[in-house]
Amino acid sequence: MVMLAEHYDFVIGGDPDRDTIDLAILEAGTGRVRDQTVDRTDGPAYSRLLVWARQHAPGRRVWALEGTGSFAAGFVTMLAEAGEDIVEIPGQKRGSESEERPDRCCSSRPDCAGSNRASCTA
Repeated sequence: MVMLAEHYDFVIGGDPDRDTIDLAILEAGTGRVRDQTVDRTDGPAYSRLLVWARQHAPGRRVWALEGTGSFAAGFVTMLAEAGEDIVEIPGQKRGSESEERPDRCCSSRPDCAGSNRASCTA
């Protein structure tokens, strides 16, 4: 099984909603949160978020996002066009006691490594 820390220095976990996206940068080797931010889900915000990621995660990074086919679709397209690696974290029913935040899931999951778009299974 491939470990994220073997391929990436940072994991950027995100939970996009209709109006906002919450992101956290984690150190891949330790899971330590390096920085967090929240921004809108529109073109100018996507550009700001990429600049933020480059500033706070200057090494090899992977984006672990929930909803890459829905709320995050525009963001994922922009990231892929910028050459960023992206993995999808499957969502769980809202309100579920076992619900995990995507950033926590991927920082602890060795099977999330991928090139551009892959799948992190539950």
